[in-house]
Amino acid sequence: MKLITENRILYFLMAILIITTVVDLVTALRMPLFESGETNPLYNIGGLKLLLGFTMFYLVFIGWKVRGNVSFPSIFYIVTLLIYLSAGHLMGAGFNLTATQQYNDDPVLFTEEIEKMDSEDKSSFYFGVVGLFVLMPMIITFICFFVTWKIYLLRRSKRELLYRKAYESIKKAEE
Repeated sequence: MKLITENRILYFLMAILIITTVVDLVTALRMPLFESGETNPLYNIGGLKLLLGFTMFYLVFIGWKVRGNVSFPSIFYIVTLLIYLSAGHLMGAGFNLTATQQYNDDPVLFTEEIEKMDSEDKSSFYFGVVGLFVLMPMIITFICFFVTWKIYLLRRSKRELLYRKAYESIKKAEE
């Protein structure tokens, strides 16, 4: 049986991001009025190439980064971003499926609503959803981690002193 290693876990999370990206992409491309209904600013600025390029760049960067010695905070940030990006893609796929269902229910009304939205409205909607469901929890998570890490570092010297005393006691007991 192969051992679970940190690299395998990170590569597994990277694979999840690739899968969720594909799910988001497939649901988006199958959505009626995809071009006029897409709210992702990266897509609206540079199309599919920019959106996929951003994801691939991030995956290559992580793959390169985890090959070396990575600090605990860096691993935490990488894992957090992988999980939040995957969740964001799943949320996007959910919105795509909802939009498709709304189109199927009433194509005329859906088309009218989409045509009323300009790119600013789409961006506002996108950043509102992403901000509320992805960025806000991510920021809170990073703040919690930062505070915990600072406390951990402040207590390190006390822990090391206790470890040293325990080690010396064990050595004396063995003699």
